[in-house]
Amino acid sequence: MAEAMRIGLAGAGMVSRHHLDGWAAIRGAKVVAIADPDRARAEARAGEYAIPAVHDSVETMLAQERLDAIDIATPMATHAALVACAADHGVAILCQKPLAPTLEEAEAVAAIAAQKSVRLMVHENWRFRPHYRTIATWLEEGRIGRPVAFHLETLSASLLPRADGTAPGLTPCGGRGHGHPHPHRRRGGRDGVCLHGRPRRPAAPVRQADGVGRDWQHPS
Repeated sequence: MAEAMRIGLAGAGMVSRHHLDGWAAIRGAKVVAIADPDRARAEARAGEYAIPAVHDSVETMLAQERLDAIDIATPMATHAALVACAADHGVAILCQKPLAPTLEEAEAVAAIAAQKSVRLMVHENWRFRPHYRTIATWLEEGRIGRPVAFHLETLSASLLPRADGTAPGLTPCGGRGHGHPHPHRRRGGRDGVCLHGRPRRPAAPVRQADGVGRDWQHPS
């Protein structure tokens, strides 16, 4: 039997649990080391997921462990430096979204990996969610015409329990995208997304792109 791919995890924050759950479900891969500047936090996560090696810096983990790939689950400001470090060690990279704050910076980070002939992937899982795929189809079909703005409002459960230990509730996360003087808003399911365009034909009811299946009209 082939040896499992050896993964090092950079970051032991709250999102790391989701990454580790994902790796645990993959045959042929094993997280063998974790690194975080807060060593106590890294040790706690290592104990939770039976990770044998703990480090307080990614640089040390890359230097001392025999890794096939690194999963970078750290704040965005650290991504460029960690990608460069991993590339120097010839280790394949999976980086948490967003890769960088601007397109230009993201291209620069990608160039670092390309120069070292190292595979770089971005953990951009939202692009595969059904409602976003539906919107992509609408745009490809020209259903709303040329987009001029969009408004996204989400309802998200916190990843942390409340102070009393009970499960978190849904919390509005606000809108994102290009501003609009009269944004259309719709909440339902987990995400509500509205696109503003210049229709090529009279507006018709459209089905909300969150899988809930409620019809609604754009407000005037």
